[in-house]
Amino acid sequence: MKIVGWAEFSAMPPGTVFQMTNDRRPDWSDLRILHEVWKYEDGRGDFVEASLMPTIIHDAHMMTDANQATFTPEQTRSGMFTMHPDLLCRDGMIEFDRQWLIWEREDLERLAGWLIDPMKGLQAIGYRIGEIALPMPETSRAAS
Repeated sequence: MKIVGWAEFSAMPPGTVFQMTNDRRPDWSDLRILHEVWKYEDGRGDFVEASLMPTIIHDAHMMTDANQATFTPEQTRSGMFTMHPDLLCRDGMIEFDRQWLIWEREDLERLAGWLIDPMKGLQAIGYRIGEIALPMPETSRAAS
């Protein structure tokens, strides 16, 4: 991972995975994916991005026509949708002094491995199995 400013961030290719922060929000955002960057003559600009975290939508009327086209009529009547990744949106770039945390390929591979095997992720940060009480799936309890 590396932390960059606007000049370096605005040169990143589409598909770059990042988090961002600024003075008004000292914590880092969720994981986001860069779609498009617009640069203006004065060095400023804007960008289009989407959250990589799923968004649960409870109302089909909140979805765009393009998103509705991805679901069957039965799914749209069910009342709950998971959009993943989230909708593309324009950032509205105002804070050019913010920072971006760029996730590099090895960071993404490590995260993917931890998502596939969470216990391996816990072991990697020094926890032993049994130290943390994680809920077990019903099928695991039945087999015990």
